[in-house]
Amino acid sequence: MEIICSKCAKTLDADGVEAFTQCECSECGALLIVPKKFGDLILQNSLGRKSCFDIYEGFDLSRNMAETVFVMDNTIPEYDALLRIAREEAALLSALKQTNISPIINTGEVDGVFFASEPFMDGYSMSSYNSDSHSPLEIENVIEIMKSAAMGLATAHHRDIPHHDISPENIHVDARGNVRIKNYFLSRFIYKQEEKQNTLNIHSSVSPYFISPEKTETAVEDKRGDVFSYGALFYFLLTGKYPFNGRNELEIIYSRIKKIKVRKDSEDIYSEDASTNLMNPDAVEYAPPHPLGKLRPEINEELSAMIMKALSYYPPSRPTVTHILDFINQYQAEQDKEKNFVSIQRKMILAKTVVALPPKKNGISALFKH
Repeated sequence: MEIICSKCAKTLDADGVEAFTQCECSECGALLIVPKKFGDLILQNSLGRKSCFDIYEGFDLSRNMAETVFVMDNTIPEYDALLRIAREEAALLSALKQTNISPIINTGEVDGVFFASEPFMDGYSMSSYNSDSHSPLEIENVIEIMKSAAMGLATAHHRDIPHHDISPENIHVDARGNVRIKNYFLSRFIYKQEEKQNTLNIHSSVSPYFISPEKTETAVEDKRGDVFSYGALFYFLLTGKYPFNGRNELEIIYSRIKKIKVRKDSEDIYSEDASTNLMNPDAVEYAPPHPLGKLRPEINEELSAMIMKALSYYPPSRPTVTHILDFINQYQAEQDKEKNFVSIQRKMILAKTVVALPPKKNGISALFKH
């Protein structure tokens, strides 16, 4: 295989060199990574592994575009059963088209190895925000980002397609400011895999600060779990603090499981709503996170209340993403109206304070003479 140095454009012979080996350009000394040919794809850089998928930054020669490529390990146990899940999810998500969702654009098999891909995006994910080293994010910017995310989720939820891992890593802002939810395929595959195996692997499937209580307790959630995770993310981006915390990953995850109250009657502690698999909210001690206003006083009280409602322990108590989107639109309209009103007031005040100065005497305005 021949590779071209990105710095000096020299063509180098990489035959016999193992894929993803780092080498030095003989002409300019630039460090290069030897890619791997995979069907019509060139896998340029390994981005890690999640569950049974190796993840690569790649380039699709047939489409002439950069892609994030998920390549399935065909040596794993239960490969055939998991392959069926992967194919079903890829087919489902290939038809999910919305501006704020990064779509599955390519899927297939190369030499018996399944893969799926979505566009490789420039820009940054919200996981690059570090509240310890960065100043607080502008409230209006956070609202705009979360509005875009809600628009993507609303489309997916309308088709009953939850993401299952709404977290900073999976909210991406590209170089043009477009916001997209990414890793839909991988997040849903991992959820389906663990649902099939009736287990929750906290080390591979979740972002511990953003997991819903029902997923923690039962390993099962529906789109209302996305709403909880969305609320946790909104909370974090506005305050720089996680709504739930702990000394380690397990403590963080289980911090949102509430203790059963001491009962004096024999009433069933579990909810009548079988879809929640959770305890009756009257039977648990629920300690919600600190209100956002306590951490950042300038946050609007109604906005804080909406986010706190999304963080409700009991799924039926949470708003839908559509209701959240309606709230954000109304909130922004009211903020714009208030800004326009303040601007008009300022112009009127300035207009009233413009006065003509009397003629100057000896170079000094008479206005300053007594």
